Amino acid sequence: MSAVRRPQRPQNQRGLYHRGNMIWMRYRDARGAWHSATTGLECGREKEAARLLAEVKKQVTANLEVGVELGVGPPSFADFFRWWIERREARGLRSWADDESRIRTHVLPRIGRKRITEITAIDLERVFEDMRARERAPKTCWNTYSAVRALFRDAVKKGFLAQSPCVLGEEELGAMVDKDPEWREGAIYERSEIERLVFDPRIPWDRRIFYAIEYFAGRRLGEVSGLRVRHLDLQREPLGSMLFARSYAVGRTKTKTTVQMPTHPVLALLLDCWLREGFVAMFGRVPVADDFIVPRPPGAKSKHGACRDKNYVRKQLAKDLELLELRHRRSHDLRRSFITHAQQDGAQPHILERLTHPSTKKATAFAGYTEFAWDDYCREVAKLHIVVPEELNDIALPIAVGGDDDAGPDDDPPRRPGGARQLRPVPAATTSGPRLATLVATPKEKPQGSPGVSQWRRRESKARAPSTVERG
Repeated sequence: MSAVRRPQRPQNQRGLYHRGNMIWMRYRDARGAWHSATTGLECGREKEAARLLAEVKKQVTANLEVGVELGVGPPSFADFFRWWIERREARGLRSWADDESRIRTHVLPRIGRKRITEITAIDLERVFEDMRARERAPKTCWNTYSAVRALFRDAVKKGFLAQSPCVLGEEELGAMVDKDPEWREGAIYERSEIERLVFDPRIPWDRRIFYAIEYFAGRRLGEVSGLRVRHLDLQREPLGSMLFARSYAVGRTKTKTTVQMPTHPVLALLLDCWLREGFVAMFGRVPVADDFIVPRPPGAKSKHGACRDKNYVRKQLAKDLELLELRHRRSHDLRRSFITHAQQDGAQPHILERLTHPSTKKATAFAGYTEFAWDDYCREVAKLHIVVPEELNDIALPIAVGGDDDAGPDDDPPRRPGGARQLRPVPAATTSGPRLATLVATPKEKPQGSPGVSQWRRRESKARAPSTVERG
């Protein structure tokens, strides 16, 4: 009677063994159960079998990390997306919420149940053909595709795929153009509209300050939301400075750059008054160094804490524009308006660009060797003029600022043609009140309670007597 031939393990190859003329492998799946399977390779091709076993183990490890309990099979697109978006949130990537919304809205309904290894370029093409058929904006299509491409890039990195199916281009996604070819020409605020957004007392004071920073500093929404008291120095000369290094509560700026922005004289007056009076009236205490310049109002709870998120700002801006009977525009268009108006008033574009678009990614080598002094930046920012029209005299700056000692009480600021009253730039040294760094660093001041949003709005609903601003 012949002996039973047992499978033999190739030398120095754990997890592989011979069965007949074929090489088999043995491994644990994502649930810890042992599995045996043929490699499909004949004896003598042990190196190839070892590489195949390593790929299987890598996939099992990836399944464990992703949290998919499907044996050694790859996860579905929905399962991998769930792990992927949680990982992006944990890393603090600023785009994770937008990526989640885009993929969940446009992609999951079409290919969410498919295994990630079964999705082809044709499947993705159909997804975006459907988006275009539903007349989604071209930018929405491209942003969604960018998120999907990042997801598949991580799937390749984790070993689920050898190659990403994201090979689409303009032919499938459409040209990267505005959905409405007319909107960009009107995506700017007139100076009179800026004045109403900043000075009209029907709008709560905190929101007016937020709009003023967006406009006079030319910053993005997230940068204004993340601006804290410690980032402000109104006593720097010739103009005060604002340090923009964060976006929202913790993130870096969009371009990962830090900017010292000169504080326009009118904005300096508004900020000084807001921190001395408005913040205290709204929150019942003086601001401290770590406070946001414009936090959420008392009672406006959010998962973002005291920081204003973009949805909150967008909704409030839409209400304020409707109240003022102005047509709808974006919050970002305040930044666009600042750049436009400053150049109209004579600001040099190459200096202004270093303040508003400091990223070096698209800068020329010559620009990289060019440095400007603080006085240069201040001079260009101060060229921006803000005008209070005659019919808006009752909603001028809500603070009184001393002018020339020789000026009489009846002296009016100079006027532009057409009866408009111009707010002249005032040096920061003439602003009333103590130095800001001393004011907000008072640790012994105890809160006196939060008056609440309704009380704050009632206080602001009373129109103040018009004040004037003279040249210091």
